[in-house]
Amino acid sequence: MHPIRVIRQEDRDSGPWPLISEHMDGEPRWVHRDVTATRVPHLRANGKRVRRDQLNVPDSFGAGVLCLIDRNGSFPSACSGAPLAPNKLLHTGPLDAFDKSQAGIYFVDIPERPRTDMPNPLGRIIDRPDEDGRVWVTTSHIKQPMKLVRDNHLAAMPTIYDSWTRKASESLFKPFYEATSTARTTRRGQQALEDAGLHVTTKTLINWLSDAECNVRRSYLDIIHTAYENVAIVSAEPIPDYIREGQYEISGVVKTGDDVRTRGTVDAAPLRIDGSRGRRDEIEELWLAGELTDDEFEDHFIDDVIVEDIGEGTDGWEFPLARAAYSVEIR
Repeated sequence: MHPIRVIRQEDRDSGPWPLISEHMDGEPRWVHRDVTATRVPHLRANGKRVRRDQLNVPDSFGAGVLCLIDRNGSFPSACSGAPLAPNKLLHTGPLDAFDKSQAGIYFVDIPERPRTDMPNPLGRIIDRPDEDGRVWVTTSHIKQPMKLVRDNHLAAMPTIYDSWTRKASESLFKPFYEATSTARTTRRGQQALEDAGLHVTTKTLINWLSDAECNVRRSYLDIIHTAYENVAIVSAEPIPDYIREGQYEISGVVKTGDDVRTRGTVDAAPLRIDGSRGRRDEIEELWLAGELTDDEFEDHFIDDVIVEDIGEGTDGWEFPLARAAYSVEIR
């Protein structure tokens, strides 16, 4: 496998390169014909007023389920198994059938669908056909009609009138997926951001990367890029001794059995934990592997540190509010 790292400017005007564009992203941007949208005021968490689309769904649809898609998370996840041709594409012309061992771009007609309540499997690319109603698509595009034909939702595969292909690989972007997943969801990723000079919450980071309405400074994007690179190529440092051996004071709502108190107030002292008495092997192992998420850390901190120091309480320890509602001091 010999990936092409740089495409020379003089080569971009010939071969397959002029046929490839950002319109191949495949995002449907489709709304059911009976659903309308209204622009309404919206107040963000930071107090800024904006306008957003509010969907108006007819009552005839009945009860339904709202499915939220984490676009920031789905993009790197998709990259982990994207079928790509890492070597230089060759002109393979018209094809009788799609070859799953190859990847590239294909010139096809737009498949007709009997249903109007679902988007076209080729996405928004169908809005830009040539004079004969044909479009250039990627391997991921053409796999969608193949699945629909197999399940009898389409009568036949689109005809392939032209193609540029090469042997396929689905592991080219796997290291990218692993690095971005680690940086987004683990404590090590948060630490990498802080070491690179950016102090933000996970929620803010996800909004920056996934919300088109968020304006992110160029300098912040450069810092995020640096942090992602560090996670990918730099081994994790051991957890510092002051964290391993520290004396913790936790303020906020703490529950054990029926006893619920707001710690760190005039009525109740902070929950004090001696970290030196805890077991840290599993936390350390997850940290070094880049797999220590907030949820994993909370579970292990309760079981391996709090319980080891002061016992299980009445019926275990719980922190029922959002993490932002707590403060933790290490002395």
